Amino acid sequence: MPKQPQATPTRRPLPVKISSADIQVLYSEHLLGFQEQWLEHDFVKVVIVDGGLGKFQTEGLSVDLSAGDMLIVPAGCLHRWLDAETAALRLVIACCSTDRIDADVIAWLSEARFLRAVNAINREQRLRFAYQLLQEQVRQETGYLGILQSLIHAQIIPFMRTKDIAQGTQMQDIAAYMEAHLNEPLSIQDLADRCNMSYRSFTTYFKRSFGFTCQQYQRNLRIRAAEDLLVSGIPILQIALELGYSDASNFYKAFTQVHNCAPGQWLAGR
Repeated sequence: MPKQPQATPTRRPLPVKISSADIQVLYSEHLLGFQEQWLEHDFVKVVIVDGGLGKFQTEGLSVDLSAGDMLIVPAGCLHRWLDAETAALRLVIACCSTDRIDADVIAWLSEARFLRAVNAINREQRLRFAYQLLQEQVRQETGYLGILQSLIHAQIIPFMRTKDIAQGTQMQDIAAYMEAHLNEPLSIQDLADRCNMSYRSFTTYFKRSFGFTCQQYQRNLRIRAAEDLLVSGIPILQIALELGYSDASNFYKAFTQVHNCAPGQWLAGR
C-alpha cells in the first residue's frame, strides 16, 4: 500500500512571487503522482481545476479536487497540490497582488484558511471564467490588467456573501453539537475542523455570532443544564461530574462566574 502524504509541512515552505505586473494568469499542467513542495505567497490566488484529479492540502487538512472546482487561496496560506496517479491536475491560476484587491476583501480573506466552490451547477460557468482569464493574459490588449482585476473581484465577492451565509449555518450546527456533548472536553481545533475553518477564523466568527468565546458558551450551556438538575434535587457533585467537570470545585467556580453566587444560594433564592 503506498504511503499517504502528510498534510503537515516537514520543512520550510517555498516562497512564491509574481511579476511586477501585479496580476498574472498561468496554465499549470502537472505530472501523474506529482507532489508539490509546500508553498506560501504574499498574493491572492484564484485557481480553477480545468481537468484531472488530485488534492489541495493546507496544514492538517486535505480536500479532493476534480474538474470545475475553484479555490481561493489567501495571501500567507501554507499549501500544496498533490496529483492522482491516474489523472494529473490541470489548473488555471490567477495570481493577484493584495494591492489590486479592495481592503475590506483582503481583511475578510485574512480570516479564511481557503475558500472552495464545488457545486456542480456552476462548474461550466467557472471553466468559462478560467478561459476568459487565459484569453486576457495571452492577448494583453489595452486595459487587460484592469479587466483581469475586475474578473477576479467578480469571483471573490459573491463567494464572500455565500460563505457568510454558510458560516452562519455552520455556527448553528456547532452550537447544537456543543449542547449535545456537554460533558465532553472542548477542543476548539476540532470544532474549527468541522467547519473547514482555521482556528483563528473559527474563534473570530464564533464570538461574532454568539457574543461569547467557545469556552464561555460551553460554560453557559453547562450551567443552564445544571440549573434544571439542581431544581430536581440532584447532588452537586453528581451534577458536576455529569456535566464534565473534574470536581465540585471547578463546577462551583463556573457557576459563580455566571450567577455571582454559589449553587446553593441560587437555589435558595429562586
